[in-house]
Amino acid sequence: MVAFDPIGLRWVAHATPGAIAVPGLDGELVTDPAALAEAAEDYGQIVHTSPRAVLRPGSVRDIATMVRFAGKHGIRVAVRGQGHSTFGQAQSPGVVIDSRPLSSVTISGSTAVVEAGALWGAVIDAALPFGLMPPVMTDYVGLSVGGTLSVGGVGGAAQHHGLQVDTVRELEVVTGTGDLVRCRPGDRLFAAVLGGLGQYGLIVRARVDLVPAPASARVYKVTYTRLADLTTAQRTAVRDGRFSYVEGQVAPTDTGWSYIFEAAAYHDTPPDDTALLSGLPRAPSRSPTCPCTRG
Repeated sequence: MVAFDPIGLRWVAHATPGAIAVPGLDGELVTDPAALAEAAEDYGQIVHTSPRAVLRPGSVRDIATMVRFAGKHGIRVAVRGQGHSTFGQAQSPGVVIDSRPLSSVTISGSTAVVEAGALWGAVIDAALPFGLMPPVMTDYVGLSVGGTLSVGGVGGAAQHHGLQVDTVRELEVVTGTGDLVRCRPGDRLFAAVLGGLGQYGLIVRARVDLVPAPASARVYKVTYTRLADLTTAQRTAVRDGRFSYVEGQVAPTDTGWSYIFEAAAYHDTPPDDTALLSGLPRAPSRSPTCPCTRG
């Protein structure tokens, strides 16, 4: 698309009288039905808002350029990564910026410099050859870094390291005025943007902490028939920090629900299973532990 028609509220491929030329972009602005349909969907499948165009940025500069253009002409903008929002937070009737083309990951010492569209799985793949990994990971690592940092980023290791937003050392943000700003802990913008749902600025790049990756992990699963037993087990394990991560699941059964306590112990030498499971509520059955080795 090369211009915006403010009368018809549409993007046009050829300049027409009264149309406003789109600034030069390194990427592309598209309006094909497939791109618009994808941008109108999210994981929640509750809200469906079709944009008038999708920006596939070729650079961070493109995002700043589009935000300035949209602000000047009253066009609403949202950023979409993997579309895992649940209530249309990454949708817009104006322009949706697809962050996926911006996906570079660079390991620098004990940190990773990551563009917003990169997946956490890609961060893991880049860090492991250096013997490192992110401190906190969501269960599903096919989420974008910019996406989880915009909502918090909860993972099983949060008991030790906080949320994913607590592992960030620096951000590059495009503000509502289209300015590209670098911010750090202690800056008001830094605090507002992390977990800010994209309302205070658009995350385009982040420097995140990495920690040593253990050679192995042993995973434990205990299935309970009562929710109270699951929550008691979780509180007990989190209180003394015996596991490297702690989570839980609720699963349907033929007669109701089962409540699954899941935890892992990272280790270089095999852990003491009896000590790790001591003090937790007893359950009708305990699944075998799963030894996992980093490849």
